[in-house]
Amino acid sequence: MREREMTRSMRNRGRTLRGIALFSLLLIPALLVGCKNKGSDGSKGPSGGATITGTAQNGVFRLSVNINPNTIPPGGSAGITVLATTLNGAPLDNRPVQMATSGGTLNPVAGKTDSAGKFVTSISIEDTFAGGPSVEVSAIVDGLTAKATLFINVPGTLSIDPKGPLFLAPGDTQFLNCVGGVDPVRWEPSGGTLNRLNERSVIFTAGSLTGIFFVKCTDAANNSASVEINIGTAQTLLTIAPTSVSLRPGQTQIFQATGGRPPYTWSFPATAGTLSTTTGPTTTLTAGTTEGTFTLLLTDSVGATKSAAVNIRVEALTLSPDKVDAVQTASGTIAAPGTCTFSFTVQFTATGGVPTYTFSNAIAQIGTINPTTGLYTVGPITVGVSKFNDVVTVRDSIGQQKSATVNFECKAPAI
Repeated sequence: MREREMTRSMRNRGRTLRGIALFSLLLIPALLVGCKNKGSDGSKGPSGGATITGTAQNGVFRLSVNINPNTIPPGGSAGITVLATTLNGAPLDNRPVQMATSGGTLNPVAGKTDSAGKFVTSISIEDTFAGGPSVEVSAIVDGLTAKATLFINVPGTLSIDPKGPLFLAPGDTQFLNCVGGVDPVRWEPSGGTLNRLNERSVIFTAGSLTGIFFVKCTDAANNSASVEINIGTAQTLLTIAPTSVSLRPGQTQIFQATGGRPPYTWSFPATAGTLSTTTGPTTTLTAGTTEGTFTLLLTDSVGATKSAAVNIRVEALTLSPDKVDAVQTASGTIAAPGTCTFSFTVQFTATGGVPTYTFSNAIAQIGTINPTTGLYTVGPITVGVSKFNDVVTVRDSIGQQKSATVNFECKAPAI
């Protein structure tokens, strides 16, 4: 009897331990989900992902915009760090920074970089935010603009950013972010491969097969969203030609769009040049007078983009000839040297700089110069034995100038 009671007691104890273990297994995931669904700042909604960075550079310096976290819910906020450095990594300090955003509130919106080349600000998204699923944050320093995308996690909705359809070549990669819904989320590609960066973000790598594929994101509430990815040959992808060009101010270049899905749109910084048209398969760019490297952006009807690098270089202003020597011997004798008569023309030519050019000379009594053509005319003028000079100057449209000297000498007769 005692042995049966001991056996029954051990069985009951085993059932109790197994129940505790099962309850623990159920409780721990629930606690983990509860922790994940609260932002690091205590705000409502799922937690944000890793830092996302946007960069830009010209021939002088590099600019970056870092947003951390890269995903926040309505009512949340994220820190933004702008970094300006030379191409060698040296910080650019005391440079004015102007911020802009397509949604939310920046604080502050302007300032200057510190000794480390940094400017720090933040962005807040309203509780009632109904846009999205993302906002674009940009920073402008010395005319260079860098942009980064902040994703907004709106509970109850689910989407993939960018929306697509996307166009990739075999082996190309694409960043994808699952926005909204309820954590955790899972990803499923119908082609290609995924490299998961964090809870919400992946890098998609196109496979070798061409065709139309889909990448789907499903949340814990079984809501799903998908993005269409077209993997094709170079002929089906959006292209721009040429992809890079170097121009002098005033020079023109025709750019051609092919592939993708027409119609096409073009954009270029207004401070760096002008476009003959902003729509259509071709456009002609006329370079402005601002030196640097700028981006010509081509966008098709589904949002695919390609860019071309446009380097605008301002050459040094030159004036030719840079010196003129006019020498004569006076008529007569040493005792009565007589005079010299000067009568000639010189064609001065300017190159480099930024046309148009304007010519002038210092002493109108000696010679005159055509302000447009640069033709310099002297005389006839009659002078005694002496030395004197005139200065011819050319100025370009941005204020650069170059000068040449016209030297006159009336020599005494030889002994």
